[in-house]
Amino acid sequence: VTSISLAAVILACSGGASSAPTTQPAAPESPSAAGSPTPAATAPSAPPTPEHLTFTPGETISADGKAGVFFLDPNTGAADAWVVPAGVGDGVPGLPYTFTIGGVSGDGSSVVYECIEPRPNAAPAIPGPCGGGTAHLWYLLNSPRGSRTRLAAFTGPFVTISPDGRTLLGITPDGVALAGASDPGATHLAPMPQGAGLPIFANWSPDSANVILSTGVNGYPVMGTFLLRVADVRLSTLDVTNPGIDWKSDGSKVALAAQDSRPGALVVFDRKGTRIWSREVDTFNPNPRWSSDGSLLSVQVLVSLPSDSAPSGIYRLDLFDGATGATKYRIAGAIACQDPVWTGDAHHLLVGSYSTAAGSSPTSLIDLVALSVTPLNGYLTPLPFDAAHAVEVDGSSFSLVDLSTGAKTLIAHTTVTPGWDALHANQPRFAGGRIVFTSLHLGHGGCGEGGSPETTPKLQLLQSPFEDDGPVTAGAP
Repeated sequence: VTSISLAAVILACSGGASSAPTTQPAAPESPSAAGSPTPAATAPSAPPTPEHLTFTPGETISADGKAGVFFLDPNTGAADAWVVPAGVGDGVPGLPYTFTIGGVSGDGSSVVYECIEPRPNAAPAIPGPCGGGTAHLWYLLNSPRGSRTRLAAFTGPFVTISPDGRTLLGITPDGVALAGASDPGATHLAPMPQGAGLPIFANWSPDSANVILSTGVNGYPVMGTFLLRVADVRLSTLDVTNPGIDWKSDGSKVALAAQDSRPGALVVFDRKGTRIWSREVDTFNPNPRWSSDGSLLSVQVLVSLPSDSAPSGIYRLDLFDGATGATKYRIAGAIACQDPVWTGDAHHLLVGSYSTAAGSSPTSLIDLVALSVTPLNGYLTPLPFDAAHAVEVDGSSFSLVDLSTGAKTLIAHTTVTPGWDALHANQPRFAGGRIVFTSLHLGHGGCGEGGSPETTPKLQLLQSPFEDDGPVTAGAP
């Protein structure tokens, strides 16, 4: 079986953060921490206080025996991090302390996180909050100042923060609730329907006015999808099953594409949850992505089902008119099942391909103006704020790649096994013009990994009209 992997993906399951000696006093532990596997008379101790690390341009990013969150400037190579001790202990595989990121503000100044530790002798033997107890211990880190605030009102496994850093959303003992980041104890319950399940993913609009909640149980298909308006805590149901989600950059539209569905729905809503247009698509990992100006919407489409000759099926990337839903382009033989695909100028894309020959290009640059396809070396991720460059990660080092020449410049070398991918919806790839990654973490394959077809499709850019193109429904069906 030949791999068609887009990259040897490093899963960023854990992200870190917190304070320096300027830490604010922690809020009282939540009463719901009762029922801990530790003795009832023993109060949970505070999670370890993270330390602040800084790295100058050209310095290797190293944090042996530590786990946390890292911020790397792609232009200078300077970086800083918030980490805790993370040596393997008690003969248990994995880390005694990991940090799970619930969300990061758009400028990177606010990080919501919790600390998790393995509980091999617990019943059940699953990870639990650092320091004992059963309630999740969430903190809000101010990364420039190094101060942290205990989010005592939020005791469940899910908390997130808006891009502007002003609003928290998470699970309290009373249900799903919103709170201001400046006063996290004053919560406002969201009217979630009975049986909707708990939130597991949050997709904030870039203007922080709305958030889409995907509810259910981690590891299983999403049970429900809801649009929550922050201003008046108004909830609307969005009737797209288990969708991939992406907001237009100004927050005026959002695209939802059903995952693993044939046929499935691709629907574009406005910020109030009203349908603008919809159409059927065959999908598995649709990865909807708006161009920077919102004129086009890319969606990975399943062209043919898995078969003996094509064990993983065959994909292509369709580009739809953002306003009408009409198909404008198809990129045959393209793989774009995760990660950003658009550069910052709205007419260039980076896609993977079905490559089996030695030395073949894993990534190609698509130019919609010149109608050209240019092979590039390496697995590349476009920079949303720089149309001329992309980032390559080889498992330890970050490099900046010039998209016009293919030239690579080392940003920084690391020894921390960086976790940097799109498989964690609540952790951004970039914040405040910097790369955000976590460590430590093990690696694993991504959505583009599987069996190549016996005859690999050619990567080519095609323009409309298409004889087999399906209809578009404007407004509500």
